[in-house]
Amino acid sequence: MNTSQQRTNEPFFNFSEPMPAFVAGGLIVSFIALRYLPFVWETLAPLVVLRPYGFLGTSLPEQLFSLVGHGLAHGGWSHVLMNAGMIAVLGVATVKGARLFSVEQGRRRSPSLVFLTILIFGIVLGGVSEWLWWIATNAPLGVNAPAAVGASGGASALLATAGWALGGRAKMFQFALGWVLINLAMVVAGPFIGLNIAWAAHLGGFLGGMVLAPVMIKANSASLGI
Repeated sequence: MNTSQQRTNEPFFNFSEPMPAFVAGGLIVSFIALRYLPFVWETLAPLVVLRPYGFLGTSLPEQLFSLVGHGLAHGGWSHVLMNAGMIAVLGVATVKGARLFSVEQGRRRSPSLVFLTILIFGIVLGGVSEWLWWIATNAPLGVNAPAAVGASGGASALLATAGWALGGRAKMFQFALGWVLINLAMVVAGPFIGLNIAWAAHLGGFLGGMVLAPVMIKANSASLGI
């Protein structure tokens, strides 16, 4: 079967690539544990909530781990389901693009490992972007310090790599423009609807995906159909 036939017949929800669905399910399980089991939250809170760098009462190892750990916690059901859905769908295109890239380059690289690398890199870079934004805005380091949770940075990175897999540079930049406009709209509407988004993490994660896509994912290698 040629590449065009594969792209035409690929379903929207393709569980032949299990890793994205597994990760999405894991995020929901971790959300439930952190939200509904108080002892879990009390134990892990310093590790799964991102605070400004230098936050009082938090050790350096805890702060560094939170760059990854904040991806395990979410602000509510809508937050975790949105991120889980993005990861489950966009991850399929990313895994397929990673597999074809490895074949093309003659490498024995696990596509699932590439997917996890992109996801975690996006979460970490998203966290670093939040740190930089908080430093630039002189965010307080005490009890009134801001906080961020969620795997949105990783989902944003997968949005970039999926765009590359679906349509190369043109599609990735199309996704970038749309993502910027969506985040701008949420920032403007946030104060009126009680929405507080970590837009810096979203854009930082997407940037990370843009950097990794050309060296890990085959362009024009996947399609999301119904």
